[in-house]
Amino acid sequence: MMFMAKSRAMTDGSAVTASHNPAIYNGIKVFTAGGRDADEFQTKEIEEYIQAIKEPVEAMEYEEGKEKGLIDGIGLQPTVGIDWPELDSENDGSFRKCLETYAKLGLELQVTELNFRIEDGTTDEELLQRQSDRYEEMMRLLVEEDTQSGGPCNITSVTVFGICDDYPLYGDDFRQNLYLYDKNCQPKPCYYGFIKPGIEAVNNKK
Repeated sequence: MMFMAKSRAMTDGSAVTASHNPAIYNGIKVFTAGGRDADEFQTKEIEEYIQAIKEPVEAMEYEEGKEKGLIDGIGLQPTVGIDWPELDSENDGSFRKCLETYAKLGLELQVTELNFRIEDGTTDEELLQRQSDRYEEMMRLLVEEDTQSGGPCNITSVTVFGICDDYPLYGDDFRQNLYLYDKNCQPKPCYYGFIKPGIEAVNNKK
């Protein structure tokens, strides 16, 4: 949503969140011009407005919301690993089948928090190459499935999860090895696997 608000010069935008967090933390995320987070003053105004609503809020059917232009995109956070599931396969349960199911909604699809985790702190070249191959297979599938390549999915963004390896995301003792950059912010093999399909797609159109 941050990307959409900025790239389309929108005054604001919101995304409904229902993550793996406890239900009490689910709700909406609000962004303002430029894709910035709503500040504490804007957030307070929104909360006060909601709390002042006394009448029951009427539900709206999905199709009606879509027809009125109130729903135009959906986020997809892939639950994928270094060995599972199958990505580019026609078998049920593959990520290709998942994408094609989402495509039937007729909405823009934003792939979020993409990552393939391997053993923390590893320098094993074979394992790092497997991670790279996995990123490349995923990105090649996303390029192929996108409407610009003749596929069924209107994929408007792909974001990865995190900054660089060994970053203390959830605390000083929690390190991960799933990002495109190593702990020194240098590109890993998976960085090149990630960008390769997109570069090839652009060059093939020239």
